Amino acid sequence: MTERNSENMNSPYVVLDPFKVKHLLDQKCLGPEEWYLAAGVNPRTGRRVQARLPIRKSSARDLLNALDVSQYEAYYLTDAAPEKSDSALRGVGRQIQEWTVFDVPTPVCTASNGLQYRTYPLKHNYLDRYAWGKCYELCHLPDSEREDYQAYLLRHPEVCERLKRSAYFPRVETTCPDPNGQDWWVLDEWSEGEYLSERLEQEELAFSETMNVLQQTAHALHVLHQQQIILRELSPARLWLLKDSSQIQLVDLELAKLLDGNPSVSNDGWLVDPYRAPEVDSGRCNERADLFSWGQLAMRLFTGQIAEPGTIPQLSEELPLSSSQTALIQQCVLISPSRRPKSVTEILKVFGDLSRGKQDG
Repeated sequence: MTERNSENMNSPYVVLDPFKVKHLLDQKCLGPEEWYLAAGVNPRTGRRVQARLPIRKSSARDLLNALDVSQYEAYYLTDAAPEKSDSALRGVGRQIQEWTVFDVPTPVCTASNGLQYRTYPLKHNYLDRYAWGKCYELCHLPDSEREDYQAYLLRHPEVCERLKRSAYFPRVETTCPDPNGQDWWVLDEWSEGEYLSERLEQEELAFSETMNVLQQTAHALHVLHQQQIILRELSPARLWLLKDSSQIQLVDLELAKLLDGNPSVSNDGWLVDPYRAPEVDSGRCNERADLFSWGQLAMRLFTGQIAEPGTIPQLSEELPLSSSQTALIQQCVLISPSRRPKSVTEILKVFGDLSRGKQDG
């Protein structure tokens, strides 16, 4: 199995020695969760240390600093190969073209139309590069439907080229068939961070962070709509917060096309998603469907809840929002598409200058 060499100090990734780390934790009477919290890192990153898996060098230093360690290199492994375990049965070591899976995948994710996929971390076999790989499990579909999905996924990088490497979307490394000839892979560039949904499970965003997320999301939608791409589903699970940055990325872009049409025959109907506009289920929607999702995202971030269908949601007057900003959010989540804003440019006009705050009452 190909693994990164932690002695390559030009690499942004290292592997910490879990046994030395455990000794320090025992000395300081710290539990793992307390340690992650003290270091200010995501618990998933901390758990990778125990599994002898690569983590970003900056995260390793944060973790070691929390243990009063200054000689970082003494805690880097010279042999980064993970211990043998049943993880190999779940895909570790799997070869996808010139890439190798180096960690276990996520649990199965199910898109609203019934398509299922897992996300795997991969490392390039020859270059010091990493990627997130989504394997879409198409083997159970009828031949004609599977071929339609495969044809679109093959064209997906061409669609992404139209976005001109916008900072709001990850770069696509490659797309290719699985060795089984039926499933299909999409590999996106690697970045450290967390999903907005994960962040919200731990804490609510500050007002300034909320405004930043909403503004950047609106700009991302504007880029997509200029290229006649309708996202169809926008939720905290599709927004990636980059580590040590205020930048966000909209991920799983290929789902925009995969969700265009009827539910997969393997599913009895569309799965419930309160962020999805009602008209998407019918397969007939336009850009205003994404504005509904943006409005529901705003409601969740500002109030902790999403709007109930057919109601006009209320936002607290204590929020430093202008009356035009409040009215626009309420308009976005209306059931009738024709009553929503005409385009995302209306959102950008109202939320574009975040420094204004509450000025028009």
